[in-house]
Amino acid sequence: MSAESDFYILSSLIAIGLVMGIFFDIYHVIKSFCRARRRLNIITDFFLWMTITLFVAFGLIFINWGEVRLYVFLAIGLGLLSYYLFLSSTCRKVIVFLVRKVLTLLTFFRKICSTIFNPLLTTIKKLLLFIKKIIYIPVKKLKDFKSKINKNLKKFIDKSRIF
Repeated sequence: MSAESDFYILSSLIAIGLVMGIFFDIYHVIKSFCRARRRLNIITDFFLWMTITLFVAFGLIFINWGEVRLYVFLAIGLGLLSYYLFLSSTCRKVIVFLVRKVLTLLTFFRKICSTIFNPLLTTIKKLLLFIKKIIYIPVKKLKDFKSKINKNLKKFIDKSRIF
């Protein structure tokens, strides 16, 4: 191997460590906004680690054909350490800002949808209730009429029996 390829591999592995740090920060910021239950935290932790594991595995396969040696762990650790020392606070602020903006946009769209769809839904509900009244009242009257006829018919049959 040449020094150029070694430098490429080392810098790529440090970049993987940096990206892992960004994944951790994104996850922790979103987790702090969601305040999920313990079971959901366990599931999301599992998916975070599966995502990071797949990311590192594909990165290793792409960078150095999947060879795992001591310098791989050292370079990824160096990338994580440098991220947390120099970039984490800035990235967290940016991530928090972006998450707040996304939540603001979602709230805005929810309000727009509620102002558009609430009158529509109430109109549809009133229409369905009106149709129900139109159909239900005559059907109920018919059932009542049928039950009266059945009662009177039974009385008549009972009275007309000879035995």
